[in-house]
Amino acid sequence: KNAVVELRQLQIKFEHEQQVRLSAERNEAGAVTENQGLVTLVKEITGTADLLSLENERMKRELEKDKMVTVVGRYMIRKMSEKAAKAKEALKRMGEVKEEMHTKLVHAQQKADAIDIEFAKERRNADMRAKHYSQ
Repeated sequence: KNAVVELRQLQIKFEHEQQVRLSAERNEAGAVTENQGLVTLVKEITGTADLLSLENERMKRELEKDKMVTVVGRYMIRKMSEKAAKAKEALKRMGEVKEEMHTKLVHAQQKADAIDIEFAKERRNADMRAKHYSQ
């Protein structure tokens, strides 16, 4: 009887070990499948991270370009404002010079008119003297 009991215990132990082995094989197959899924997920995440990194770099370059455009734009506006102020000042000076020249022209014209009047008087006086002495 001891041999039968011992045999039965060994069978139970063997069946239990087979169940544990089958369970371990199923767990291993599940783990392999899960591992493959995780590997695929890691590849997808890595690809997405690479794309995001490239997009981030592109956006940084674009931001730097926008900053440069802003700086150059401000510089150009400042320079154009300075040139406009210089042109306005030059126009003002030209107006002042024009007024000054006009004033000088008016004075010269008045002087010329006064000289013409004096010459006319002198001619008249000379004519009168010549007439007076010729009689």
